[in-house]
Amino acid sequence: MKTSVRTLGLAAAFALVGGSAQAAGRLTLDDFTTGPTAIAFSGAGQTSTLEKTTVEHGSAILGQTRSTTLILSQGGNPFDQNASMQIGTWPSQSTSALIVSGGFLVDSRLEMAYGNEARATPLRANLSQYDFIRIHFKGISTGLNFNVEAFTGTAYSQWGCNLSATLYPTAVDVPFKNGQGASKPSMLDGFMFIFQGGGIVGNNFGVTKIELVTRDTPLMSGEQNVPCGG
Repeated sequence: MKTSVRTLGLAAAFALVGGSAQAAGRLTLDDFTTGPTAIAFSGAGQTSTLEKTTVEHGSAILGQTRSTTLILSQGGNPFDQNASMQIGTWPSQSTSALIVSGGFLVDSRLEMAYGNEARATPLRANLSQYDFIRIHFKGISTGLNFNVEAFTGTAYSQWGCNLSATLYPTAVDVPFKNGQGASKPSMLDGFMFIFQGGGIVGNNFGVTKIELVTRDTPLMSGEQNVPCGG
């Protein structure tokens, strides 16, 4: 498992995502309505590893700041293919989403940070009432490895998950209790989400929302649920 280590009370956490209380049992970390933004790399003539970061600010993001970094490894791109990331709203799909695309044998990596991991104000969020970090995938074209890191100061916990391809909307639940490390759900300062396809055949996937949920929080309509252990 590859990782990258770079980290309020509950009422204040509600205020950070737009000033209104969330539905009972869930708190939105990011619904991807803040944007649009995009990173696109051309593999033709690539002579080094490519890396670019975008930073967005908005009330629909927990902590109001998202930092997104796309990396295209030179050594992991033998056929000089392209890689891209987009965050935006697609009216034809009635949704906002993070969309990541990579060509054949592309070993690209996406790092998405919040709070102190986005070089922003630490969240200082008490999230101990929640049982899971829930990532809503619109679909995944091939196998996907992703990691979650949560920070309290410089201490962190991490979770790793391997997913199979799916054409169906999928909610992946990452249990707080299975985190390996020393962060504290009662005082979290930041999050990092790391997505990588392993460079097998490239990868395409979409994420429509990331949220914190309690055990009894219902899925969105049409979703299947996949647990993710530590």
